[in-house]
Amino acid sequence: MNGGVLRTALDMGCGVASFGGFLLSQNILTMSFAPRDSHKSQIQFALERGIPAFVAMLGTRRLPFPAYGFDLVHCSRCLIPFTAYNATYFLEVDRLLRPGGYLVVSGPPVQWPKQDKEWSDLQSVARSLCYELIAVDGNTVIWKKPAGDSCLPNQNEFGLELCDESDDPNSAW
Repeated sequence: MNGGVLRTALDMGCGVASFGGFLLSQNILTMSFAPRDSHKSQIQFALERGIPAFVAMLGTRRLPFPAYGFDLVHCSRCLIPFTAYNATYFLEVDRLLRPGGYLVVSGPPVQWPKQDKEWSDLQSVARSLCYELIAVDGNTVIWKKPAGDSCLPNQNEFGLELCDESDDPNSAW
């Protein structure tokens, strides 16, 4: 991490932002967010500890960050249904993650009992967007977003309805 590859991170479903605090201690600028209003006390606790954090309803609008703003997107037990609604949530992660950046998901649905379909769908969406599988270890998966234009995501196996070129990835929905 200290080699300079990771400079910015988004911690989704952060709880009290312990991981965000760790990344900040490693000089990685980290923004943590909770996807539900019911987590506002956890966000308050993170803010009181000096960790940048906020509550946002993922899927109703784009998150308030420019496209390709993060080197790492992390989700640990965040229970975000990445493949629901034509993979809208995964597409938002893809918008925020820089080319060559890393997506780390741990906990459900990654190799989780009784969530085989969600795990299979998550892998299909990642493949459709040409993400490279770096590692699967227990209930954690690491993908790398393609660095160039080697992938044509509009021709995908998952049937994603991606926006056309006139869509500005930096504007709100």
